[in-house]
Parts: sequence; structure tokens; C-alpha cells
Amino acid sequence: MIFLLKHWKEGLHLIFRTKHIGVNNEWYCNVESMYGLPTREILLSILKVKPIYENYKMMKLRASLGFLPLDIREKLKWK
Repeated sequence: MIFLLKHWKEGLHLIFRTKHIGVNNEWYCNVESMYGLPTREILLSILKVKPIYENYKMMKLRASLGFLPLDIREKLKWK
């Protein structure tokens, strides 16, 4: 739970694919993320819901491939 509270900005960036907010777990990053979407597409993905779910699945996949340490993955139940 502490990990989620500490890195919620990064999760926000990964799920909503923002360009500046949450990149490198910062409030605002001057460097634009290469995976970021325009604001219009982010709003459309919120309305459609499915893109958000797909981004969440990709976040879990990246975590399971070793981008997160094993102890944190076990706490999140993302084995």
C-alpha cells in the first residue's frame, strides 16, 4: 500500500498515457513522454473505458516482466 501511495502519479501517467503529468513520478515533467496522448484522446479514452482497462493490463504486464521488484509485485498481487 505504501508503494501505491508513493507512486500514484506514475500509475496515473501509465493508465491515462499523459504527456507531462506523472512522468518519472513527478507532478509535471518538462520533457514530453513519447507514449503520451493528446488531451482530446485521453478524454475519449475516459468515456470509452476500454482503453483505460487495456493500459492497466499493460501496466501489470510491464510489472510482471521485471520492471517492479518481486516483493512489491507480491504485495500488489501481480505475480
